[in-house]
Amino acid sequence: MKPELSPAAGPACVGVRTVVDESRIQKLDIHTDPERVLLLLIATHGIITKATWERNKTYSSNDLSNAMWTLTRRKLVVARPLCVGTTYFMFSKSAASTLGLPPTRAKSLEGDGKLRAFARLLFFTQHYPDAVRISKEDAATVIGHGAGGLPQGFFRRQGMTDWLGFLRVDGHMAGVPKRSAKSLRDDVLRVVALDTVRSKLKQANFGWFWITARQSRVEAVMSMFKSFDVRNAPVTVVVMPELVALITTKERAV
Repeated sequence: MKPELSPAAGPACVGVRTVVDESRIQKLDIHTDPERVLLLLIATHGIITKATWERNKTYSSNDLSNAMWTLTRRKLVVARPLCVGTTYFMFSKSAASTLGLPPTRAKSLEGDGKLRAFARLLFFTQHYPDAVRISKEDAATVIGHGAGGLPQGFFRRQGMTDWLGFLRVDGHMAGVPKRSAKSLRDDVLRVVALDTVRSKLKQANFGWFWITARQSRVEAVMSMFKSFDVRNAPVTVVVMPELVALITTKERAV
């Protein structure tokens, strides 16, 4: 007999607001806590890998791997290739439908979409595990601006009530550094136009985070960025070598 779910198991990511309420997960007829943890992780991040659940301290890697096997066998979760030697897991179409999620949450990722999703997963689970994703609607409430006019990428950090950040993944890893530098400048200008952001900047309660794959690219992009009129913007660069494997051979040469 499978063990019953225990209220003491807690959420998959403390402090992280998922797009799916825990009670709705039960619509999938989940029988164990490890299964629930995995589903909440996917609800929070869109995709997960084995490395994601291996960071969980409540259950063993073996328990969670067995739970993932059950979820894929029941076709609630599907496995897709991320890069050589690594698989990512996401909701199946039927699970997404049952949970009331849009069809895009069950659509296989390709190219830049796969890279961005993996970069954000690494950011929120490994590089900055205290970072909390927030929706455009929640960001609109915090900033006091209509959600329709806000870019996607705002986040908060646990224990820092007044702090707000904005995350962007380098969208031109295959292009010349100038394109990335200009895009980063455009992001800064677009966000700093918001009154709340300017106020938080004055109080040192706002920062931009920019993700790319290689240190050599950081040096090339940031040297150009510092020549712009927004060079004093507090931009934290996050280098993720894990992303290199998702860039094609041609792109790696850039």
